[in-house]
Amino acid sequence: MALLDGRADPRKIGQHAVKLIGYGHAGANGTEPFWIAMNSWGTSFGINGTFLIGAGDSGTGFELQMLAGEPCVPGDPYPC
Repeated sequence: MALLDGRADPRKIGQHAVKLIGYGHAGANGTEPFWIAMNSWGTSFGINGTFLIGAGDSGTGFELQMLAGEPCVPGDPYPC
């Protein structure tokens, strides 16, 4: 599977929400950090619905647009 990095055509990198499910290192020396992301397009996309995107200074700017959230669970002491 190819690693999506900053060398990709910027016209093909869209604004799309994905869920990060892991992290690893690729490359011959294991020096290229990447995120494992899950898409909402189903398991026919990528490898069972996941893909790799460069982390850190890979040139994707992926970390600059990250958002996080917590689920609202009924009964929690904090209001939703």
